[in-house]
Amino acid sequence: MLLYYAVGGGLGHITRALAVQHTLCLGSMVVMTAQTAIQQPAFTDRIQPLLVPPKLAADKPVYLRWLQQQLELWQPEQIILDTFPVGILGEWSDISLAAIQVNHVARYIKWPAYARYAGCREWPEFSITWQVESLHPQQQIALCEHSSCVQSLRLEDPCIVPLRAERRMIEGVKNTDFWLVVHSGAQDEILALVDYAEQHCRQIKCNLPIFIVTSTALPKRFAARVLALYPASPLFDVAERIYSGGGFNVMRQLQHYAAKHYPMPFDRTFDDQYHRVAEWRNQQPLRKTDVSLDS
Repeated sequence: MLLYYAVGGGLGHITRALAVQHTLCLGSMVVMTAQTAIQQPAFTDRIQPLLVPPKLAADKPVYLRWLQQQLELWQPEQIILDTFPVGILGEWSDISLAAIQVNHVARYIKWPAYARYAGCREWPEFSITWQVESLHPQQQIALCEHSSCVQSLRLEDPCIVPLRAERRMIEGVKNTDFWLVVHSGAQDEILALVDYAEQHCRQIKCNLPIFIVTSTALPKRFAARVLALYPASPLFDVAERIYSGGGFNVMRQLQHYAAKHYPMPFDRTFDDQYHRVAEWRNQQPLRKTDVSLDS
């Protein structure tokens, strides 16, 4: 049995789990996460969700006991740790991993901040680390020291067939010119993206509607503009502009739409969206309307 450990904020870890599964043709796997959204058909058709009880988040010793119990119950032959090589709390330095193959999916993180957790703890020894984007130099060194093999991996997303209600949403907007906001983060971040798009509307005197793809609850005044759709990719071709955060998955998924993509980085504890968006922007023609990257 394969266990994919996707514990972290937002849908990003789950989306990446699906992409890793699809790209590497891994077959069935259990995905451990604290995100209840994993119970949606888009996920459960492909993976078996294992939800971390919310009450464990504030009590690391209790969480460690629960985690060890799950390993004994499921008896995985392989574990893939997503993003954080010893876990978001350093939990995998305290877990017995005897006879289990451990692999790692690495993306860019704020390594000096994370090293406060990782540097002074016992690391798992990874059979393979799959590197899905360029890493912090110190992160690269550390992973090479703890991995038998480090391989670059270009992720591809699986084809997820929209549900009937989602197909109606897609068809309802496809014949309309519109701008799109895509974000699964906090409400204030989504509103910041909407405000960013509306500023551009005013600058260029544009009256196109702005639709919002999110699972986050928004004020009632936005109800007619929200599309409860996963994934948002069926709308990428037809949207005139796309506004998003600077997370790994959305930046990867929109790489072929750079001319109409307007990312706004948000602050995260370990994910360095400012770095990612700056690297992306260095490869694009300068646009006067791009948001400042001052963090």
